[in-house]
Amino acid sequence: MASIYLDYNATTPAAPEVVVALLPFLREHFGNPLSAHAYADAPRRPMAAAREDTAHLIGARATEIVFTGSATEANNLAILGVARAWGHARRHIVPFAIEHPAVSEPARRRQELGGSVTVVPVDEYGRVAPGDVAAATGSAWHAGDAAPSGVLEVMGLSFERALDAARLSVGHDTREAEIDAAAATLIVAWRELTIAEHG
Repeated sequence: MASIYLDYNATTPAAPEVVVALLPFLREHFGNPLSAHAYADAPRRPMAAAREDTAHLIGARATEIVFTGSATEANNLAILGVARAWGHARRHIVPFAIEHPAVSEPARRRQELGGSVTVVPVDEYGRVAPGDVAAATGSAWHAGDAAPSGVLEVMGLSFERALDAARLSVGHDTREAEIDAAAATLIVAWRELTIAEHG
């Protein structure tokens, strides 16, 4: 009986055009592009071009593009590296109870290093209750947290712009009073902007 592979999130076969593009770097130009010797020159140029192309594709700077050898390495960099870079200001990590070990293990390690970790539970079907996510992440209006969103900061917004951003989280667990408070805050902000703009 033929099998059907369903784990394409983990590993996929390489597309034929990718194999063709990589073959020269697996056979002739196999040097480490970060090394200081002559074998690094041939792979260094296409690596720089790939970084530029990737940056252009997503509207980033080439210096912001980091290539990793695997998803596990990327997860470790994101969970441990970014949390370490933010220091004490951003120590809260929110994985789901059914995360792959490539996510759950660095989150556990981060907790061992003093970071705060809230594991969001799932039901017997692997579903998450929206209220659990809102409570775990400290969403604005759910936790009353006025701190800027780390997501907005990672997206490149300055601290001031991230602080000014309206973060609303409305789900089936959102109370009417929370919606009223959010609406009142937006109305006040709109009035202040209108007065400042028109005098």
